[in-house]
Amino acid sequence: MEIINYLQSKESNNEVSEWSFTLNNSRVQLWDINGELKNRQIWPKYYKKVKVLIFVLDSTDAVRLSEARCVLCDVLMHQELDNVPLLIVSNKKDVSGSLSMSTVIDLMGLYRLTGRDWTFEECSMRTGSGVQDIVNWINEKINNKRK
Repeated sequence: MEIINYLQSKESNNEVSEWSFTLNNSRVQLWDINGELKNRQIWPKYYKKVKVLIFVLDSTDAVRLSEARCVLCDVLMHQELDNVPLLIVSNKKDVSGSLSMSTVIDLMGLYRLTGRDWTFEECSMRTGSGVQDIVNWINEKINNKRK
């Protein structure tokens, strides 16, 4: 998968990885802003630039889902993100013992996300499974914002 190979080939630092590429005649710029506590303070400086928000979870780490739930709530409290479409991605679906979609949605309390455009996708960045669905979602949301 071309996009996976591209993303996996990019270097990153400890705080932010940035990628730009063209997708169906649209320039896409991605920021991977890692979730370590010490780096969360820099997140808000990116919020005004955001067209879509992608929140990635590790589907094999049930213990950290409660932390992820709190972090997502904190992120969504920022007004700059009120009308930004949200994609929650459950990664590592190829790993034995990964949590089911319904379990992740339940543990994250996603059923409470009312009044917001949000979607949940499962994937494996290692194998590329599900990534095309994510790319399609990004493309659809970017094109809808232009209309």
